Amino acid sequence: MENTPINIYLAPDVDTTGFPDALSENFSMSVDYRIESSWICYLMLKNEGFLVQICREYPKQGILLIHKAFRKKFIWNPDLCVVSMQWDYKRDDRGQIHLVSNEYKTKTSALGWLDRITFPALQYFVQLPMHPVLIPRNPKRGNRFEVVAFIGAEKNLDVVFRINAFKEKVLQLGMKFIIVDDPAKMTDYSEIDVVLAVRKIGEQVSHKPAQKLINAWRAGVPSLLGCEVGYRELKHSNLDYLEVDSDLDVLAALKRLREDVEFRNAMIENGLRKAKSYTIGEVQRMWAELFRNTIISAYGEWMNRPLLYRLGFLTVRKVRNFLRVALSFIWHRVLRIAPKL
Repeated sequence: MENTPINIYLAPDVDTTGFPDALSENFSMSVDYRIESSWICYLMLKNEGFLVQICREYPKQGILLIHKAFRKKFIWNPDLCVVSMQWDYKRDDRGQIHLVSNEYKTKTSALGWLDRITFPALQYFVQLPMHPVLIPRNPKRGNRFEVVAFIGAEKNLDVVFRINAFKEKVLQLGMKFIIVDDPAKMTDYSEIDVVLAVRKIGEQVSHKPAQKLINAWRAGVPSLLGCEVGYRELKHSNLDYLEVDSDLDVLAALKRLREDVEFRNAMIENGLRKAKSYTIGEVQRMWAELFRNTIISAYGEWMNRPLLYRLGFLTVRKVRNFLRVALSFIWHRVLRIAPKL
């Protein structure tokens, strides 16, 4: 099975000459996540003995693994099985298989109407490729509880937490709030005591992964998180994380964690235990299992379909792609309705 050719697409302008060739403690990569995740996938599958290579153009046959964010022309090739790393992006009409950001997104009920009435394709959840090296909280900080951090693009944090009024309230608790949006620093938790991540107050988010929670576990840092399906799928108790849905919730949670050191340490210890299921070795095993047991057989089933079926599938996908672009233009450009973050 490992002899099935797997190609991972990277754009022609991406220079990989200086990229690490192993997922080791020396792994260093702070680039666009669509590039980093594709490269990590390449190394993971290579480590597992798959016949995998990086490609700059669409191959003529086999399996093509491509990040949804890499926008390129539609693929008119019935001999190619496209695995779209869709994650939290919108549907990729190029893909026969979609890798999504959480278990909920694998359900038919999570699809839009346009996808339900046409070929819906296969949807699987597998843990997102993650940076193998993460600098945990410095143990020398002891029981200090002073730094609250949001790690990620600032636009993905509710505006309530970006204004000075909130930062001043945090200061009144004897703490400071920082936003870490530099990709080169997003894996460094050494001086962080608690993570805050609320995408949108009053709105349940269903399309995002639980990466911020998993990284907080790995770093030995408690977290205050918004109402997101991805987080809730991993939650078994308040020791996993505290869910917050307003600035008052956050301030109350910070006060509790500051005063209840025993509970805070229990959250940290619980997170470190949970993190053992998300080492780079475990994630690599998940990916290998998905390819061996599911994707390679799905490729075989695709190729065993009559040519007329495969061409019909691609034709419907092309029409759907056109409709999606047209509807998006009307929705966002004509009606001026802003897309969700």
